[in-house]
Amino acid sequence: MQNILTQLGKLQLAAVRALAFLSCSLLAALFCIIIYDVAVRTSGFGSPAWTAATASYSLLYIAMSAAPYLVRHSGHVFVEVLTSKLPLRVAAPLEKTVYAACLALCVIFAWLAAVITFDNWQRGDEDLRAIAIPLWLQSAPLPVGFGMMAIEFLRYLLGRASMYNRAPAPSGSSGP
Repeated sequence: MQNILTQLGKLQLAAVRALAFLSCSLLAALFCIIIYDVAVRTSGFGSPAWTAATASYSLLYIAMSAAPYLVRHSGHVFVEVLTSKLPLRVAAPLEKTVYAACLALCVIFAWLAAVITFDNWQRGDEDLRAIAIPLWLQSAPLPVGFGMMAIEFLRYLLGRASMYNRAPAPSGSSGP
């Protein structure tokens, strides 16, 4: 059983890293799209129709692809002022409660997003801006991102690792 969990953990880590790479790649592509759009408009030509829709989709994909990586490495925004002031015997159960709440919310959001994505795919809905894009592509990163974040919060809930930094920050530093 432990071997299976180890293999699943390695698979999860590979998926988190792949999503982070996708996020970085999309960010670089978005940078190029914006430069292209500005250059075309500055040259006196009209803005290409596809750039605004592509940029807006890219931002959603970037956020949802990077989110599991940020949860894994405590790179997301969270407040630890309360847990840093509490004794460990009180802070540890509080942390587990926070992990459980985050896990529950991620599961709910992943489920709802999966239902919406499937419904949009089944009905063939389209997002009609300057170009027509299947609407399910807009909601597709949501169940993936929230599902992967749920797994990360489950790791924290069941494991010994903590998202919270217990060591005091060095003098003159704002934290880790």
